Amino acid sequence: MLSDHARRWWRAAILAVLFAGAAARASVVFWTDPWGPHQPDEHILPLEALALWEGVTPREVGWPATTNRLLLSGVNAGRFFAAKGDELWKRKSKPAEALDVITKWIGGQYVDPIPLYKTGRLLSVLAGIAQLLLLVWALRQWVGPIGVAVGTFAVAMSPLAVRYSQYVLADITALLFATVMVGLAAKPTGRRVIAMAALVGLAASSKFHFGLWLFTPMLIAVRLASTPARRALMVLATMGMCAWVLVTLVPWLWVNPLLAVKEFLAVVAVKLFSGEGGHRWELVPHNIVLIFNGVGITILVGVAAALYFLRRGDWHRVLPLVVSGLIAFGILVMSGTVFDRYSLLVLPGAVVVAALGWEQWLMTSNIALRRVASVALMLCVAVTLVSLWSAERVTAEVDVDVLAKQWVIDHVPPGSRVGVHDEMNALLPRSPDQLDACAKSLENENAYQRKWRSEGLSAKGIVDDPMRSMVLND
Repeated sequence: MLSDHARRWWRAAILAVLFAGAAARASVVFWTDPWGPHQPDEHILPLEALALWEGVTPREVGWPATTNRLLLSGVNAGRFFAAKGDELWKRKSKPAEALDVITKWIGGQYVDPIPLYKTGRLLSVLAGIAQLLLLVWALRQWVGPIGVAVGTFAVAMSPLAVRYSQYVLADITALLFATVMVGLAAKPTGRRVIAMAALVGLAASSKFHFGLWLFTPMLIAVRLASTPARRALMVLATMGMCAWVLVTLVPWLWVNPLLAVKEFLAVVAVKLFSGEGGHRWELVPHNIVLIFNGVGITILVGVAAALYFLRRGDWHRVLPLVVSGLIAFGILVMSGTVFDRYSLLVLPGAVVVAALGWEQWLMTSNIALRRVASVALMLCVAVTLVSLWSAERVTAEVDVDVLAKQWVIDHVPPGSRVGVHDEMNALLPRSPDQLDACAKSLENENAYQRKWRSEGLSAKGIVDDPMRSMVLND
């Protein structure tokens, strides 16, 4: 048992960690060009949040990042009304002129996207800080002040978590919803299980792969139910709630199922199944190192301590989290393509297990083991802080892909043909002349052949080929 003095000390440590984590995330203002893209995918969400106003389907619906799109769109709407509200009100009786005001404002944001990045980075930082606050609440459901302090530190100072709390991406939003779900799992009830399923749906609406955490409420539902029929009903209700939230927030799943399947296969499944035979097995060590590096040494050592100190009752309580985490870990390890941010997928369960491990280790009755735990914790803190400092120095610089793209735009003459990576995001036409030329190009007799050439193939096109419109709408 902790003394009152020790309890107050650890609570003060929690506050200090929260302040440090918030400061680390807010340090984005010291980046080189903080109001421009620092990661190749960063410009997608700021621009598409406005494109939704014009009825443009998201370019990469396999993210799907719906929660972020809606939040960004709402905040941008506030910015628009603050800037153009009076002008719009004066033209309320003239729809064409009112629409022109909206269109010109959107076009101005594309020409000068700095306000979009300011908005996006602010929301990302706030989401990262909110996730830390919710993490403190979630860990308190599982552990005492020692576990809360160490677990919060592991995420607050994690180079990966800090970096993606600064990028204008959807990963931290998904982690936020998953964090709340993990907190509810500590003291489950029937209603909480349904709420957990809804939270998993929100997380999956941000990043599809966070849907793997649905196994947690499903397993808890099986535990809570007293009869086989009730178990089946609870599991179906859990799956139904998650599916309802996901379909509601990702409408193209039912509006255009073919597009949804295509994007899911192209964005999600391709990463799972790329790499065959021996090549796939060669990726396993690389993937393990990438995931462990993303999770961080504090959590890894805490999980190792949990393997030694936790009793059977402790493992039984945390089993629904462990199962989901192991499933996610196994899929990531065997995937053909794994990015560092995918480590965030295993973080919600891993931090709870690590917090339990650290707390048991630091409170063990064996004095020698407690001293070893104190030394180990100091080393983990030092390594984590040094890693964060090193990582932020790199993150603060503009990404090389962004620099290369900007160089092409600035130096290559208009009309030139340029070979670029197939995932390099193209600029959308904005002016009336550009839009008109883009629309007419689809009606040109050579449109079908040009489409095939863009894929590196050659075809003898037929003007009235019935497949043309479908291919060109891809």
